[in-house]
Amino acid sequence: MKLLNYKLIKLFNNLIFFAPIAILIRTSKGISYSEFLLLQAILSISILFFEIPTGYITDKIGYKNSIIISQIMLFISRILLYLANSFYIFLFEVIVEAISFSFISGTNEAYLYEICNEYKIEYIIESSKINSFGTIGFILSILMFPLFYKLNDLNFLILLTALSTFIGLLLTFSIKNIKHSYKIKNKINFDLLLNKNFFNIILINSTIGFVLLIINFFYVEILIRENIEIQLITIIILTYSLLTLLVPFILNNKKEFMYSFFSLLSFICLLSFIFIKNQYVIIPMILLPFFIEILSNIIYEINNKFIDNIKSNENRATILSIINMGNNILEVVFLLFASFFIFDNLNYLFLFACILLLLNSFIGKRFINQTKKIRN
Repeated sequence: MKLLNYKLIKLFNNLIFFAPIAILIRTSKGISYSEFLLLQAILSISILFFEIPTGYITDKIGYKNSIIISQIMLFISRILLYLANSFYIFLFEVIVEAISFSFISGTNEAYLYEICNEYKIEYIIESSKINSFGTIGFILSILMFPLFYKLNDLNFLILLTALSTFIGLLLTFSIKNIKHSYKIKNKINFDLLLNKNFFNIILINSTIGFVLLIINFFYVEILIRENIEIQLITIIILTYSLLTLLVPFILNNKKEFMYSFFSLLSFICLLSFIFIKNQYVIIPMILLPFFIEILSNIIYEINNKFIDNIKSNENRATILSIINMGNNILEVVFLLFASFFIFDNLNYLFLFACILLLLNSFIGKRFINQTKKIRN
């Protein structure tokens, strides 16, 4: 099986056995809720700070070396989490984790895109298969969590996760080292990069990121609003995670149609959160992450086709890092805008996301069509 070790890295990295109680891990070690939120803010800012330099370093040292560095830093962050007993150690852990994320941000996409070209296989299909391995890892950790949590303490969950990360680190040394220019011969053409398509790409990326934030943080609030047992969130997560395993079998060459179609379905799911006032709201809650996963895979290809179009292959990781940094900034803008206008009413938040998805549908379809014309 091609790229098997790369897929296994994704699986082992997603074996996060403490994920359901991530905040409890911190509070049990003396971190308050306000300190936890502060650490998350520092994590986001640190990722933004490291995005460009790590992308530039990747384009000089190669994708495989960057993936190895990222995995080393992730393993160190797991050990720091195990050892942490004060705010400052947690702060150090967050910065190390941010460096890990920054090195892998854009690099994963760039590495996979280049290796798919080398093997002459469909990028979007292979990307979805790799994501499926990550989903399998996540599902396994969720299923095993109750047993390990019952039999052992919280630190054991961290150690088990660190062990999985270490196995992922060992696997990184065995992945294929694709041909890569170790000297950046061409400077990035910022006049070509900073055009209308560039900002459209940031918009469609950040819209999907914004919807994912709603899924991650507000699903529990929907259950509380409809007086549904909060314990059902585990079943919802497992169900939509299993559904995402079907994504590789759904993606096909009609990407402009699929992008608009699943954007519309995502729009309907978000809209239903406003109007469904009973337990049936669980149905769109399960379907929305599935639709978003399909859109995310198409967007990965859109990002890389944009780089092909501006003929900046040698700076792929740097440009993907710039895109990711733009996504993070625009997501913050969305959040600030939403926090100012929702007035503690979730329906306004869902409506705002619906508007973004509609806009996202038109922009994404048009960009895919433009890419096809250029290729033809």
